[in-house]
Amino acid sequence: MLHPTLETPRLSLRGFTNDDFDLLYALYGDPQVMHFLGDGTPLSRETVEEKLAAVLFRWTQLRIPLWAMFRKEDGVFIGRCGFSPYDPLRVIELAYTVIPSAWNQGYCTEASHACLRFAFEELKWERIMTRTRPDNLRSRRVMEKLGFEFECEGTDIGGAAVFYWLTREGYNRDREGRQR
Repeated sequence: MLHPTLETPRLSLRGFTNDDFDLLYALYGDPQVMHFLGDGTPLSRETVEEKLAAVLFRWTQLRIPLWAMFRKEDGVFIGRCGFSPYDPLRVIELAYTVIPSAWNQGYCTEASHACLRFAFEELKWERIMTRTRPDNLRSRRVMEKLGFEFECEGTDIGGAAVFYWLTREGYNRDREGRQR
């Protein structure tokens, strides 16, 4: 099965390929981007190579998609959005990251809506988790706009974290509310 492409009004999302290393390396090498990810430090070339290999494996072997996000207006790569396994809880996590010049423009919310639609409607997943640092208020607003509900605070790589959940039932209820 080919990695599906997703379209939103302003974005084109496609599966990553081996040719996307430089895009991911630039994203994960930006200190502003990495401030709220992992332990907060930019990633090495070797780590980005491992991450890209894991993304490709997860789609081909496990059907867990992560998309490269491009603005339609100019074709510029602005980040990534999709899913990854969160092993400590054995669940699937929604993950999104965009370059700083794309912050505060609604791209994460827009892309995440498309990804969630694919996960719940095509893949028939039952629940999805997402997390961030407690002080990452931008990301927390995105989670709440998407219908995720706050679950708890805990610890994670890099320190304190907040965890949010969305079930297929909650997604369907939220979608029906938006359609009215």
